[in-house]
This record gives sequence, C-alpha cells and structure tokens, in this order.
Amino acid sequence: MLSIKTKIGILLESRDIGQWSDPKVEPLWITATKQGIKSAVLFWPACHNEFHGIRPLVYSWSYTNTISFREKINNALSYFRELPIQLVLLYHESVKDSSFILTQSIVFVTSRELDKQGHAWGPDSMEVRKTGMSNIKKIIRPFFEKYINISMVEENIIFGGQFSVTPREGYTQQVIDGLRRIPNVTVYKRHELPKRFHYSKPNHRLGEIFVIPNEGVMILNATINTFYPKKGHHGWDNILPSMQAIFLARGPSFNEKIQIRSVNMVDIYHIACHILKLVPNPYADAGSLKNLTHIFRSTIPNNKCSSLFTTLWPLAIISPTFILFGFF
Repeated sequence: MLSIKTKIGILLESRDIGQWSDPKVEPLWITATKQGIKSAVLFWPACHNEFHGIRPLVYSWSYTNTISFREKINNALSYFRELPIQLVLLYHESVKDSSFILTQSIVFVTSRELDKQGHAWGPDSMEVRKTGMSNIKKIIRPFFEKYINISMVEENIIFGGQFSVTPREGYTQQVIDGLRRIPNVTVYKRHELPKRFHYSKPNHRLGEIFVIPNEGVMILNATINTFYPKKGHHGWDNILPSMQAIFLARGPSFNEKIQIRSVNMVDIYHIACHILKLVPNPYADAGSLKNLTHIFRSTIPNNKCSSLFTTLWPLAIISPTFILFGFF
C-alpha cells in the first residue's frame, strides 16, 4: 500500500530505513537489546533495519530455502555456545519438521506453508484443517466502474477480506455512498470502527474509510471477470470462529494442563516480554497480560530435568513462521 503521508510504498521487502523509524514502534529484539539482552535475528523481514539507531548483535536479512529447518535450528543454537547471545529469532517458511524442538526452546510458530495451502485448496480441504481461514463464497468485481470512481480516492487501497481507502479532498461522502451500495458489506469511517480492531487512531498507513465484508466475501480490484484460482482466504473479522487458530505453550514459565478460552495476537508480545523479564514498550498498549496471569508459574522449578527453554506455539496462517529461542 501507499503511505498518504510520505507517498512511499509500505513493503516488508523495502530497505528504506525511514519506513521503520516510528518512535512508537519496535520489534521484540529491539526491546530486548535496549534492556541488555543480546539477540540474533535470522532471515527475519526488516531485521537489518535500525530502530532508533539500534540493531541486534547478529542479524541476517537474506532469506534462503536451501538450508533445512533442522540445520537452521542447529545454527541458531550454536550462537548460545559461541557468542554471548541470550535470544535468537529465526524465520522459516515451513514447520513440517519443527516438532522436535518443542521442549527445547521458546518458540513462536505461524506457518506460511499453511497459508499457501489454505489459499490454494480452501480451509476444509485435506491439505488444511482448522488454521484460521474461510472459504471464499463471493467475489465482488468489477469494483471501480460499478461503485466508486478511482479518481476520487488516494492510492493507499487494501483489497481482500477487508477494504480500506482514503478519499481525496471533497469526495468523502460520494465515496461512502458508493461503497454502501456494495452488497454483503459494512462500511465504517475510521472513528466508527469497533474498538477491538484498534484501527481508530490516526495512522497514515491506513485508510479513512473501511469496508468489512461478510465472511467469505472478497473485494478485488480486477476490472474484468477473470478466473480467481484461490479457494480460501483470511482477513475477515477476527471474532469469527473461522479466523481463529491454535495457541500452545509449554515450559518452566507456564503452569501445566491449563486451558484458556482465547489469546489475542497482540498479547503474544507481552507474553514474550514476561518470559524474557523485559519491560514492554510503553506504546505497545493494544495487548496485555491482564487475563493471562494465571497461565504463568509463580516460581520456576529448580531441577535438572526441567527444560531451560519455554515453548510458545501460536499456530496460525496470517503471519510468516518465526522461532524465538532463549535461556530463561
């Protein structure tokens, strides 16, 4: 998408440091580095960029599929032996062979492989089951010719399970009226969005008008009725059961045999900070541990059989795979 403020495309693969310089934003490895925990970040998008003039001690930006997951894990663990590293984060695109590390590490895993299979075959296929994806039931197109004139809007447009756009000056009501003619959707101005979306604060990376389609309905920018090969998608309202995924946690930091109703994705940063004994970024106020304190042990077991690591496994498909290690 295009930033209205800077007129620069916001892309993960971009190496424009200015896009990552928001003083209110910092990834976990920067939070850790600022508090004295030395980190290694491997194959992670944007890990080469400085945040507030800070980088992790070790970072590798260039991703490769030629190295097996097991070899990447072995390389990551070697940092603990060879360098004063206390935290390793590793990006990998598939988790098919990852189960062997569950009792040895702090692990955050979401699978890009599942994402690919879900889009291709649909969430109810044998290839994918219970992974936070819904069947595509209806595609709305042609879009611009039928509902709004493209000259009325800026170029920061998001399509798919939701639609976001910023009208040009003087066209706000015309754009809203046009969007409200679309069947099976709900149209919001930014300040009207449900609070749980955390979209109401001004942000030049988001549009001023949002269209939230009903489950299974997609909005595409295609102007002709070309074949759409995908059978599954995500991005709809995260309160829908089909958009939810699985969260598993194991290790000395956690109580055993605890079942909880749900974990918000924005809470995972705070879970990691708790395990790492970090003070969270004060601007990271979307999530919290308010309803999760009972999952943690009050004291860490002190015996040789207990793992030195903690495992977290939020299994979902809306983010790339990532693994986080640390001795805690």
